[in-house]
Amino acid sequence: MKRMSRGIGVIVAAIVVGSCGQTQQTDQPKVIISLVVDQLRPDFLTRFYDHFAPDGGLRRLVDHGSVFLNAYHAHAVTATALGHASVATGAHPRTHGITGNSFWYAPAVEFRYAAGDPAHPVIGYPAAQPISPANLQVTALSDWMKDADPTSLAYAVAIKDRAASMSAGQRPDGAYWYIGGTGEFATSTYYEAALPDWLDRFNTSQISGLWRDSVWSKIGSPEAYGDCRADSFVYENDGIHVTFPHTEHMNADTGRTAYSRLIRVSPFGDMLTLTLAESLLVNTELGQDKVADYLSVCLSSADYTGHAYGPYSHEIADYYLRLDIRLGQFFSFLDERFGEDGWWLVLSSDHGVLPLPEELAARGESGVRISSDSSAQEIMSVLDTIDFGPDGGRWVPYTFAGSAGIALDRDSLAAAGIAPDRVRSRYAAAIRSLPYVADVFTVDELRDRSAADRPLGELFVNNYYPDRTADLIIAWQPGVLVTSWRQGTNHGSPHRYDTDIPIVFYGSAFPAERRSDRIRSVDIAPTLAGLLGIDLPESVDGVAVGFETAP
Repeated sequence: MKRMSRGIGVIVAAIVVGSCGQTQQTDQPKVIISLVVDQLRPDFLTRFYDHFAPDGGLRRLVDHGSVFLNAYHAHAVTATALGHASVATGAHPRTHGITGNSFWYAPAVEFRYAAGDPAHPVIGYPAAQPISPANLQVTALSDWMKDADPTSLAYAVAIKDRAASMSAGQRPDGAYWYIGGTGEFATSTYYEAALPDWLDRFNTSQISGLWRDSVWSKIGSPEAYGDCRADSFVYENDGIHVTFPHTEHMNADTGRTAYSRLIRVSPFGDMLTLTLAESLLVNTELGQDKVADYLSVCLSSADYTGHAYGPYSHEIADYYLRLDIRLGQFFSFLDERFGEDGWWLVLSSDHGVLPLPEELAARGESGVRISSDSSAQEIMSVLDTIDFGPDGGRWVPYTFAGSAGIALDRDSLAAAGIAPDRVRSRYAAAIRSLPYVADVFTVDELRDRSAADRPLGELFVNNYYPDRTADLIIAWQPGVLVTSWRQGTNHGSPHRYDTDIPIVFYGSAFPAERRSDRIRSVDIAPTLAGLLGIDLPESVDGVAVGFETAP
């Protein structure tokens, strides 16, 4: 696909932007930044707004961007790999093929990591998980930009490897992620033959300074934490280190290794990622010509912190106060480097999160923590009583296959002459009888989309991909957390506390407005592509969002 001329591109952009209002002529930016804050809930932008800094970045986005607080992911398994892939590609998991952080691959009867690829080891870290986007079945916005003009550059930075690889697309110029226990960022041979010199210098210069300044204390006024629960809550973190200031990493070990492991579960991991993004912009040619380039910045420590402490903790409040300040500095850096009208940014998230179940219960709301082992035992006790007749026996081997799924032993079914769909249907009905189960979907119902009309069904249909979906997928009741963790919380459900995210478009093409539209994560990429005058591939499930004329 060849790049459209500047004149044609502006005409196309005017048509797209005018779809819900007046037309507008939109010049291309030098760089488009996808800022994905892992586990960012929409209410974080409103709960903490009054305590954001006057020149803070989150305040700037809320005040001057096109803000959608009613946005969501339209798939059921709300996890990192899927969320980043959907934002980047404009496609649902049923199209892009990433059905979980890890998925059950039925032909090989095994789990596979979404970003795993044995053919591409991490440079300098042979023991690390090899990484590439090989499991991603479609192209992303960065690839479409390269199709339009091969000189367009694309990069991604993150703490998590699956965040960087899923958001960078198929043909980026670089993707970098954090190697826990080392304090360094790296990449795999899929992206480059050797670590770039500038990144090697960054690793050497940055970590030692952060390590020395490693105490996490509150930075806000007491009022900034006013709607949080008590700072000390036994179901946080490890149940011991639950109050400010946080210095536990200083006692866990000595030296750089201890801190580099724990930097992820604090604001400092994402502060480091933003510093890496700035270093990348200085040391590459990104944004230095008239062709729009792409940078994905994935702030993964927000998720690790949220898992440990929950969305109503003092730690999460402090994280977002710090993020607001650091983003303000990052945006000032972008202004200076590209001009205030030279960059666009879209803020989104890969998923939300459930409040700590014990906190919900204390408030009189529905919330319960169920251990994975006890849940599995209860499910097994129900399934093992089902009689398939004299030829089938009373038990069919199965495996708990992640994301609340169950995979049947298909060889055993074939040997016994039992129809798989019959087993799936009987098993699903039995599991639905459990009080903490909302519904169970069989792979047959997802494949033929007959489940789409049931509550939550469309989200599960959108999550189905052939050979990457277990035979049975369970939807827990709202507020139920099935986990092996005794503290902290999680996400992954089809309920709104997990699916709902904010989306904010910022830049010269976007007016300052608060919108109530129920838009989806898959609408982000086609919206930006339309404004750039780039044709969409058939793989796109989303639609372009229209805007009134920006001031």
